Amino acid sequence: MKVINIKGNRIGKRLFFVTLVVLLPILSRAATFNGYYIDLNSDTIKIFIKVGKATLTEPAYAALQKEVKCKTERNAKYMKIDATMASKFVIYMEDEPVEFVSVPNDGRLDFVAQKDCVFLRPISYGAVTLYHYYYYTSSMAPTAGGGMTSYSNHNAGYLLMKEEGSVLKITGRGGRKKDLMEFFSDYKELARKIETKEINATKTVDLVNEYNTWKAENAETNEDQLIKENN
Repeated sequence: MKVINIKGNRIGKRLFFVTLVVLLPILSRAATFNGYYIDLNSDTIKIFIKVGKATLTEPAYAALQKEVKCKTERNAKYMKIDATMASKFVIYMEDEPVEFVSVPNDGRLDFVAQKDCVFLRPISYGAVTLYHYYYYTSSMAPTAGGGMTSYSNHNAGYLLMKEEGSVLKITGRGGRKKDLMEFFSDYKELARKIETKEINATKTVDLVNEYNTWKAENAETNEDQLIKENN
């Protein structure tokens, strides 16, 4: 016989609600972080970045992909810098730099921001450049009066961009096998490993690293072959 602890469930819901009520005002309150950006003249400008929080310690990176609200040491008035005005910016998290770079948007990145350029957080470079991108999803939570209220979750996904322009967006834990196999189809061995689950489709960083290694080795082989033919 299944026993349901009614009292325990009620206490759990109350604790969840109280936690939510306490945290939401804190997370919605903007904080200031140290950083800098590189302008279009390649000058480095130290700034103080104002942005809301996604957690108690982490800023809401999703907001920074569109523009950066900041001020300088000389000018106390806040200004907004977008990815058409800077090649990159860095925000410091407990003295650790977190870098965002300007990426041209030809319409394929409109899910990030309706801008000509957007800021994305690079993870690795190569034949496929891997970025983190950030987005919001909505969730519901119970209120003290027995109703429901909505709040936003801050999430991180992956963006894979090939040199020739192909883009693959991955949300959640990992990409679908079908999409990954198509994206990496020119490397048939990797596509086979994804299909047979020899490589876990959720291991996005590992997939990109293996593909980039293969492309680099092929480029070296082709270069050596050309040298031999010319000699």
